[in-house]
Amino acid sequence: MSEAERTPTAPETAGVPAAGEGDAVRAYRAHAKEPRTVLFTMRMNSHDHARIKAVAADRGVSMARLMQESALSESYGRRERLAVIAALDTANRLLANIAGNINQLARHANIAQQLAATADLETALGHVRVLREELGETLRQIR
Repeated sequence: MSEAERTPTAPETAGVPAAGEGDAVRAYRAHAKEPRTVLFTMRMNSHDHARIKAVAADRGVSMARLMQESALSESYGRRERLAVIAALDTANRLLANIAGNINQLARHANIAQQLAATADLETALGHVRVLREELGETLRQIR
């Protein structure tokens, strides 16, 4: 393929919001008037390919556009993402510990036949379980 065939004739911005309209300003687009003459190829397994293709389709952009925007956006770097995941994992462990403690207190209240305390503890345990489910869903989404 010649260089002329690889160089796009129209800007590839279909489905991509203009600067300021999206979640993050795309600073790398400042040089967009420069023709795209470099071809980049990468290998991946079929599972990753299907996931990237699905995300691109959901966003209404090509896979190449998705990869370029993901790599060049200044909104959320890998280091920050890993820090958020670590913090959420820590919070998840703490909630698990709290749930275990509430379970032990409920067990003791059952043994002592303190029905009012047992009901309160079961309610608190239910809230902790809901929080853990929401936290788990958030972790699945950002991983």
